[in-house]
Amino acid sequence: MGRRNKFSLNARKIIGLILAVAGAYILIDIVPSYLWWMFLGFGLLVSGWLLFNS
Repeated sequence: MGRRNKFSLNARKIIGLILAVAGAYILIDIVPSYLWWMFLGFGLLVSGWLLFNS
């Protein structure tokens, strides 16, 4: 029974990984490039602010 449970856990992880990769691909394919530059700029601003205040 323990082996079956372990297989179920591994199968869930694999299916979750496949779904996450598919979702990321769809998101990257659909979102326009200027939004990626905005996300990058915002991320740099936040990380710079956090480093500055620490």
